[in-house]
Amino acid sequence: RELTGGGIYYLPARSAADIARTAFRQNMLDNDNHDFHLDVTMACIRVLEQNLARGRKLGILDWLPPRSRAPEELFELKLADGPSAGHVLLAHPLLVQSALTRAVIVLVQYDKEKGTFGLVVNRRVPLKVTDLLDTASALHGVGMSNSVREGLKAFEDNGVYRGGDVAMHFLSILHPHGDLPHAQRIAPGVYWQCDLQAAADKVQRGEAKASDFKFVLGHAGWGPGQLEGEINNQTWLVAAPPTVAPEFVEEGAIRPAE
Repeated sequence: RELTGGGIYYLPARSAADIARTAFRQNMLDNDNHDFHLDVTMACIRVLEQNLARGRKLGILDWLPPRSRAPEELFELKLADGPSAGHVLLAHPLLVQSALTRAVIVLVQYDKEKGTFGLVVNRRVPLKVTDLLDTASALHGVGMSNSVREGLKAFEDNGVYRGGDVAMHFLSILHPHGDLPHAQRIAPGVYWQCDLQAAADKVQRGEAKASDFKFVLGHAGWGPGQLEGEINNQTWLVAAPPTVAPEFVEEGAIRPAE
């Protein structure tokens, strides 16, 4: 109970080893039955080792950044008191639901009364923007006019990300260029949507890079009070808005600050 903080999921504020060590030492001081407490402690260690083995088998520990990744490619997020537009949701390390495991979600809109939606930004799919040009149906969010098609061609080699399981034909664009028409600021240096033709023109003039723009299909959504309930249930860690452009938010390249 002390380890989980009374919740369903384990928040890694204290290590299991620290808790076991403190409890063991206290029991040794308060009780003469040393052999009994030693047996209990060893049994607890065996259980922790079994849980660690299960965690490895489920891939829970894979969220840790690879050791070969250069330190400058990592960035940290500071935990926040509550959600707001621009804040980041980090799926709890022990959340093993396949759709949300290790998900990093940038909240685009937050409203306690009307609901909330955000974009998963670390789920790349085996598509490129050029594949979107062949879609038979219009993409909501940007439409599919001739100007939009022409605009997309400037980004045809960009990857595509799956933003969630809601509205899979809705295309969102995250980028750091607040001077573009229709760009909506959601966090410092992070904007949502823009005029694609204007973005393409800016790239062609050399004033922006195609890689500055992140294309996300679909989004994650919550009804009134739903997200707050999940946060209270410790499903999500809430972090303050990122201080870097969203193209750096890749799986394994993000971690909560100490």
